[in-house]
Amino acid sequence: MTEREGVRIAGLVWDGVAGGAEPTLLLLHPNGFCAGLFEPLVPLLPAEVRVAAVDLRGHGASGTPSEREGLAFEEMARDVWAFCDVVGASDLRVLGQSLGGAVATLVDRERPGAVERALLAEAVLFPMAESGPSGESRASPMAEAARRRRRVFASREAVVEAYLGRGGLVGIGRESMEAYARWGFVDREDGHVELACDPETEASIFELTPTLAGNAAGWDHLPHMGARTRLVAGRDTNIGVARFEAQAAHAGLELDVVDGGHFVIQEDLVRGAAMVRDHLL
Repeated sequence: MTEREGVRIAGLVWDGVAGGAEPTLLLLHPNGFCAGLFEPLVPLLPAEVRVAAVDLRGHGASGTPSEREGLAFEEMARDVWAFCDVVGASDLRVLGQSLGGAVATLVDRERPGAVERALLAEAVLFPMAESGPSGESRASPMAEAARRRRRVFASREAVVEAYLGRGGLVGIGRESMEAYARWGFVDREDGHVELACDPETEASIFELTPTLAGNAAGWDHLPHMGARTRLVAGRDTNIGVARFEAQAAHAGLELDVVDGGHFVIQEDLVRGAAMVRDHLL
């Protein structure tokens, strides 16, 4: 754990059998989730691989900035490097999902040449003209849905039963959902558990995504990635495969379209681990 400009930055590290030898596989999670979402993926990776996952600001055990502007994607990318510096992560291979995919492009931009390879799974990177007026947030159905999220549950088991196979989280397997409940909720004094990522924070990020503080810089950098990069999308994604095809054309990159929806890694962990091995390791 470290701190940058008054915001606590946390994450998880799984050292391989080599005891922290390079390279490091860096995992960046979707909006509203946390580093621990990837916990079930780690045992399926080669035992010698060192794995690090960062709680993006406002998520998991990381702090939330006092101002909405502090949730800018560029700030998240700088947090990632602050965390990597503290844990000694270098020669990075990055898996970024959704929000994490957008942040991964800026991690690459922050330190040219420091990221060897990147796998962007349903990265929320789209052109400003498609997203709305530049520099301004706008009404977002995803943001409104986030604000309606239930904050408190009787137990982590109740979280899993409430979320599994439902709504926008459909497709996420039980192991990954249990990991999210374990790491993405905090214990309360009354014995209940509460979301670590406040619904207002999640909603604010959805609203910032199509603005200059969101995916604009990542979209601009995508054709200039220093890392060897591959894009992945789910065939039945609620975002629409055509948008990811346009993303790939803009970047001049290969797009892998696989069965499933938005959470292509957690929907099939064995397949997700194979994608990581094939492209990143």
